[in-house]
Amino acid sequence: ELLASEADLAADIAFTIGLFSNLDALMDQQLRDILVALPLSTDTYAAILHYEGGLGELLALVLDYESGDWDSVKNAAHTPANLQQTYLDAVHWATETRRQLLTD
Repeated sequence: ELLASEADLAADIAFTIGLFSNLDALMDQQLRDILVALPLSTDTYAAILHYEGGLGELLALVLDYESGDWDSVKNAAHTPANLQQTYLDAVHWATETRRQLLTD
């Protein structure tokens, strides 16, 4: 979401794409099978499954960063320092959100 905002892409859709890109791990099913049951646009579906379009390329970049594929990351439009700070900001947001949910 944060990187999408910087790249003038739809941040709200980027958030959804990032969230849904891991549904297979949560539901122990094939991602394609899960996604076809959801009311997603063709572009969103293609971004998640095939890394197509600007948001799909951004998802691929985030996954490469998370997995430590530094060769792919170094060729990105975002600087490594920017990716690192954005990742840390996202982790902080997720931690705070979890904390708030657990204390409410």
